[in-house]
Amino acid sequence: MKGENSMARPKSDLLSWEGSWHEIAKAIANAVLTQGGTDEDVRAILKNKQLATDIAKLLIAARPGAVETASYSVTVSDRTLAEMIEAGHYDWVNSDIMFEESVKYFV
Repeated sequence: MKGENSMARPKSDLLSWEGSWHEIAKAIANAVLTQGGTDEDVRAILKNKQLATDIAKLLIAARPGAVETASYSVTVSDRTLAEMIEAGHYDWVNSDIMFEESVKYFV
């Protein structure tokens, strides 16, 4: 239908003043102050969209049943994958690893 959004987010009681905004803001402010932060650190949530997004990700990751994920950055020199594996002096090499000899890996 016109004007309907099939992917609409569910309504949240927190988006109205009937929600628990005061208690949530107080809990966040107290946690920041306890860690040595200031009121300005709390206000940064309003000015810094990435900070607000990062906080949202933390909240979602902390809920029961959330799957914890990790990512790592690796820096390597100008070597092929085969050269890197050889330089590692590993006890074994997984035969499922496939690579192109001419490709250099930079991260």
